[in-house]
Amino acid sequence: GALAAAITGRTARFGLHLPHHRRATLVVEVACPVTSFSDFGALGTMVGKIARNRVPFFTGLEVPTEGERIPGVPFSVCSIDLLRGMGAAMAASGAVALYHVRGVTPEAGQPDIIDPDAETVRITSLREGYAALNSDDGDEIDLVWIGCPHASLTQLAMVIERLNGQKARTALWVTLARDVRNEASRMGLVEALERLGGARGGRHLPGRRPRETPGLPPHGNDVGQGSLLHTGPLRSPGSLWLPGRVHRSGRDRALAHRRR
Repeated sequence: GALAAAITGRTARFGLHLPHHRRATLVVEVACPVTSFSDFGALGTMVGKIARNRVPFFTGLEVPTEGERIPGVPFSVCSIDLLRGMGAAMAASGAVALYHVRGVTPEAGQPDIIDPDAETVRITSLREGYAALNSDDGDEIDLVWIGCPHASLTQLAMVIERLNGQKARTALWVTLARDVRNEASRMGLVEALERLGGARGGRHLPGRRPRETPGLPPHGNDVGQGSLLHTGPLRSPGSLWLPGRVHRSGRDRALAHRRR
């Protein structure tokens, strides 16, 4: 569908392109602190499971314009990073394609944006979200792939900062959009990542991985975009699913392909 729209300059008049389908059908009252990138990921994981394919409307969610500072980098986590991370989590744990945040997103102030029959849920703790993301099954991780949706400059800097000068002990890929990759190169972030054993990818997302990918077994199936959210110390907005089993170690949210 997306490719056809790009070629023709048109798209089907259906779904979220229609105003009445953009109305919120789930009101989420946030009654607990949500401040860090990981918190937004945990909240998104919880809400995605509840919402499934509905349109959530968040109330009580404070979205800071400037968040965590990254040592040695002249910028911090911004609202776009936080909201994108939450959105990726909702798409991963559910099938949320659109959400509204009171006082933040463009349509949230429309008087009729909430459907009269919308269900209301109240989130008083993020414990359930973190519990869903944190596990350790003891299996070895072969690949960590960060950047679905594409990693931002901030998130690339966070990966480097979290490595803390130590070389990655497994394959580490970061997928960047072309413009972000060029800017990261200019700032020295790409070189810093490569010195620590990481590799920056091109603009392709994991959902379009060729079957013959260097460093990965050729017999794998195509992977799903945004299948998992990374909310651990590396705090990427999205990770990927590779054929095999999911591996999550502590608060490190990574995907691994089991060697066969």
